Amino acid sequence: MSATTILYVIIAIVMADYLLERGLSFLNCRSISTHLPEEVKGIYSEEKYQQSHEYKRANCRFELVTASLKLVLLLGLLMGGGFAFIDKLARGMVQAELLVSLLFFAFNKTTLATFITDKIKGWLLIVLLGGPLLATVIWFYQVTQDNFWISAWLLMSGFMIFMTMFYSTLIVPLFNKQTLLEQGELRDAIEAFSTKREEMGQASKLSS
Repeated sequence: MSATTILYVIIAIVMADYLLERGLSFLNCRSISTHLPEEVKGIYSEEKYQQSHEYKRANCRFELVTASLKLVLLLGLLMGGGFAFIDKLARGMVQAELLVSLLFFAFNKTTLATFITDKIKGWLLIVLLGGPLLATVIWFYQVTQDNFWISAWLLMSGFMIFMTMFYSTLIVPLFNKQTLLEQGELRDAIEAFSTKREEMGQASKLSS
């Protein structure tokens, strides 16, 4: 398979992923109801409900713009030789293939001046989790060559299963303070709503 063919395949995958993600996002945004559901009337105010959906719609528009800009940037880098330039720059700094690859991927992270603490934590997670993970994948490639994808797939699958099981207990507390909701009107309303939904679910099972 030629380099040009591989490039076209990568571009096709990127475009397909963009279209799929935007299509799903469009359907989700379009399905947003403007009317407060009967089940939550008396628990959730109409005004707050409308505000939350205005936020969701604005977020949908923002995601469309940012995703489109990222797509244009990525396609520009792919077709304009941007990644080759970064690779050449990385090779000018270090010689070891493993360090070149790690340095190359480090260039792909950009940050804003806001939420500095979260960004620093994110960088630490990238170094502590992403670095060893990427290094292992590269080592698999150096050792097994054509069959490296099998070992890499097993590694990534195991990592994703691990994150699914322990993300909320290991990662989320680093960025969010988790405390029990105190007794009060809000907790009572949530518990009442949960009980009502559970009763409705049991009733629907019995009727079916």
